[in-house]
Amino acid sequence: SSGINAEYGELCWFWTAVFGKTLSTVMSVVLKRMSSSFTRAVELLPASLNWIDNDFYTGTGPALEAINKATGKVVMSSATATAADVEVAVKSSAEAFRSFRKIPAAERGNLLLKAASLLEERAEDFAHLETLDTGKPFYESVMDVGTAVDAFRLIGGIVQC
Repeated sequence: SSGINAEYGELCWFWTAVFGKTLSTVMSVVLKRMSSSFTRAVELLPASLNWIDNDFYTGTGPALEAINKATGKVVMSSATATAADVEVAVKSSAEAFRSFRKIPAAERGNLLLKAASLLEERAEDFAHLETLDTGKPFYESVMDVGTAVDAFRLIGGIVQC
């Protein structure tokens, strides 16, 4: 978060130099909110991004770093999965599928609709992370998250028919 605060300071200096004090004060408030949102979004991530057996699973492979494209700084790091980790995941998935396939389609559709709602509730956090990871403008990341929400709702609705 200290890197984000340093970036915030640099951005405030830029706005003051280019646009003067009034606009820079407004931008200062906006950038401060954005920097705290970025920090909050990154802090919400688990140390491991692997999900196996209904829990976070730390891969045994080398660390993969997500780099902020604007600054070149590391946003976060997570262990990658090895072939052995993938075997554990495939075995777990096969076991879970045995019970999941018995769930009626309408209930599975409800699960997708619930996933859409949960994603939508955290859309800003996911959009901030996408922007940090890819370097794309925030408004594009918001649209991408919205597209994912729409896809979950579409498929969730179709399987209920």
